[in-house]
Amino acid sequence: NGKEISPVLIVTYSRPDNFSNLINHCAEMGCRKIYVAIDFHEMKHVELNRQYDRVLKKISEKYSSLQILVWKRETNLGAALSVISAVDWLFSKEETGIVLEDDLEISSESLSFINEALFNLKGNSKIKIVGLSQFFPMENEDLILSRYPIIWGWGTWKDEWEFLKTLILKNVSKYSLLIP
Repeated sequence: NGKEISPVLIVTYSRPDNFSNLINHCAEMGCRKIYVAIDFHEMKHVELNRQYDRVLKKISEKYSSLQILVWKRETNLGAALSVISAVDWLFSKEETGIVLEDDLEISSESLSFINEALFNLKGNSKIKIVGLSQFFPMENEDLILSRYPIIWGWGTWKDEWEFLKTLILKNVSKYSLLIP
């Protein structure tokens, strides 16, 4: 569609090699703004930071027009809170976004697909997220609506994230998880 790719958030923990592949792939697919949230790892913190810094330096040198914003955590939040807080960070600055975890491998059409869907489906009250994973049999290439979000690569809008986060936190609180 010729529209700029929505900002991408990559949430990472301790997989700098996977992260390197994914961020390179996003840059090659035309992404111009990438948010990187790195959760703290108690056992490997110093060495992992060096590895992430090397990857980010190489990417910045290779793609001069790419804007990279990095948030390195000082404590380990764990998977759930790491992702929730990272998505909050993304949407404190952006109206739309694509969320990827560092262990994903995405096709060359992934960002274009999700970006096009975010653009064309905005305002549709039935749509809360656009997912990249699809596990249902298909007879054609139509989109599938599901009540079950599959979140291995997804995109949404700021207002829908606020709605979704409320639902998530409501359910998480049933399990006595303290959220700062």
